[in-house]
Amino acid sequence: MEELTGQVSTELHRTPPDVVRLRQKMDPELHVREECRLRVPDKQQLAMVPQDINPRGYSKWPLERFVRAAHEGDVELLGKMLNREDPIDGYHHDFNAHHKPDGYNALQAAAMAGQSETVQMLLEAGVDPHVKRCMSEGQDPKEGPTARELADQHGWDDIAAALKEAEKSFPRGLYKEFGPNNNAKLWPIDRPEGLDPDQEKRAREAYKKMSRPIPHKEDRLFYGDLVFGVNFGTDTKGRPLRKKKPLPDVNGAET
Repeated sequence: MEELTGQVSTELHRTPPDVVRLRQKMDPELHVREECRLRVPDKQQLAMVPQDINPRGYSKWPLERFVRAAHEGDVELLGKMLNREDPIDGYHHDFNAHHKPDGYNALQAAAMAGQSETVQMLLEAGVDPHVKRCMSEGQDPKEGPTARELADQHGWDDIAAALKEAEKSFPRGLYKEFGPNNNAKLWPIDRPEGLDPDQEKRAREAYKKMSRPIPHKEDRLFYGDLVFGVNFGTDTKGRPLRKKKPLPDVNGAET
């Protein structure tokens, strides 16, 4: 092994200078230390990046974060998401939606993890306890377990009892019977994703007040004035400034 290492190092020392210069042209970072070189993030690193890309966007949290908050028992964050009057932190989509590829929704994830407080919060928010798990391709959607059945399988008797009582009082709805989104809850056309139109209108109006409207053309300054504090030929109302004629001196020549 030592002889082989010595041969490799000898071959590297014998590399012609022209080849070294060519490598430097092809790889500008060849001279940079390994720890300082630019690296493309792998899938594991990308998975650690928060999914709320636009922190001030309307309904910023994705479904994955909604289900994870219920599974981990993050009561503070889940409370913000369940408040649909909040245009940013509120989750303005279907609370019963399944997260792929596992096929569990927020209530099922909380029931499996034994999060009794988050289960109660979701039930009070109107989550349907009759929704079954979304089954993978090749499996029968009818065999999908409900949140109560999952809690019973994992030994959470108190949660299973609470969900059983919720199933008695909550009316059964319509659910998709086949396809990749099987067991998804179906909503009427006037309430897409189970959203209250009046509540959504209030949230949208609140969001408009939070965002700064684009100023009118006459109120806009030149980009350089906005960013650098320098005006490049426009006044405060965006009108172009005309070049002033030079004043004549005493002898009649222009200055």
